[in-house]
Amino acid sequence: MTDTAGRTVKLPHISFPPFTVKYTVCTAAILALGFAFLVPPFQFNDEHGHFARAYQISRGEFVGREGETLPSALLAILHRYPEVHPDTFIPRKTLHDLMPGPLDWNTSEPPTDAPGQKYFMWAVRASRLYCPIVYLPASGGILFARALNLSPLAMLYAARTMNVLCFAAALWLALSLAPGYRVLITALSLMPMTLHQAAAVSADQLAIALSLAGLAMILHTREYAVRQRYLAAMLVAVVLWTSSKNSYWALPLLLLIPNRQFGGRRGKVAYIVVVVAAALGAVAIWNWQSHDALLLFRQIGASKGIDP
Repeated sequence: MTDTAGRTVKLPHISFPPFTVKYTVCTAAILALGFAFLVPPFQFNDEHGHFARAYQISRGEFVGREGETLPSALLAILHRYPEVHPDTFIPRKTLHDLMPGPLDWNTSEPPTDAPGQKYFMWAVRASRLYCPIVYLPASGGILFARALNLSPLAMLYAARTMNVLCFAAALWLALSLAPGYRVLITALSLMPMTLHQAAAVSADQLAIALSLAGLAMILHTREYAVRQRYLAAMLVAVVLWTSSKNSYWALPLLLLIPNRQFGGRRGKVAYIVVVVAAALGAVAIWNWQSHDALLLFRQIGASKGIDP
């Protein structure tokens, strides 16, 4: 640039602080852990039902059915912390509540509504409709706590912590694969509702994590050449992504992948057909497995004037 006298003037260089992946991931994880440990037990939306489902999956019961049972000690804790109402008192947690105690894990009974829990069984039955993969991180945390013979409350916090770790891993992957979109991904991941759901025991946590990672994998193909192994991994990711809460909207995003990654338009069309068939096939298989649970859910909803 030249000034009024025609002399060359060098403009000052304006630099911004370096955008580093590790700081973003750590910040998101710390904030999500804040939700995980500060929100009272079972006070995330429908967390009673989601936790019961995650516990059953930790025991290898992947298909939920009416008449299934839970340990009496676990049900007692679920009923101890009812859903929040204006006049509801939430018992204060103590260190003793997190330690192993003289709990009877040999006695089981079917879950039932308790006073102050209007939506408990509704959430239990609704959670049976979700593909088990959405509960795998939480189930892993519960399984770890069970191996240490910890209390039901410790299982809850282990499940929440594992969900946060899964979210942080997905965020790290997304930021690493799509560096050109880091500001957008950061803005989405640091939204209060995103962090809130990342810490909850629910079906939303893995859906959010897979959305971040899956979209980043697709955006990566628009800037970098990828190999067949990457495309195979993306196929698996999209199938899991679609299976989480029936996220069919993920499939049209495959159109964003450039033709050059497949050697031409025909290769791209063939790849999309295979991915769509695999994703819809996985969803169909689970819908077939959970057909009875869906019919019961519809019947109970209709009896209450609700059209699911």
